[in-house]
Order: sequence, then structure tokens, then C-alpha cells
Amino acid sequence: MITIKIGDKQPLECPKCKDKLGYRTSDYLKTHYYDFYNEDGEKLGGDYSDWQPTINKLKTTVCHNCGGKLPFNVDRS
Repeated sequence: MITIKIGDKQPLECPKCKDKLGYRTSDYLKTHYYDFYNEDGEKLGGDYSDWQPTINKLKTTVCHNCGGKLPFNVDRS
């Protein structure tokens, strides 16, 4: 398995769709959701926190076109 720097050109075609249409990586984030209630206890809605710290940056890549696993990893450092 080869490793490229994130943002480099896609070096190998997708084994599933047989094309080079880009790649995706993903991050695992922590987030908070806040529920809002008025003084009577009626729910007014909600909102996600403004900041989501990154817990893990995955090295694996998937095809941007079909979602198939690609035969290379990315260096996220």
C-alpha cells in the first residue's frame, strides 16, 4: 500500500469504478447538541456547538465517485 501526502494527485484508479475521479478522507469529530426550552418547558429548537474538536484523522481513502476503498493511504501529518 502506498502513502501520499494529503492534497496530492490521485496516484491509482479506483478498483471498483476503474476511474480517477478524486478521493475522500474523513475525520472523527466530537460535537455537542443543545436543546432550547422556554420557561414553560416547551421546546424551542436546538443547535450544534460552534467548535468540534478532531478526535481522529483517518488515513484511509475512498473514491469520491463510487465510495469504493482506494488502494492508497494519505499522510495526515
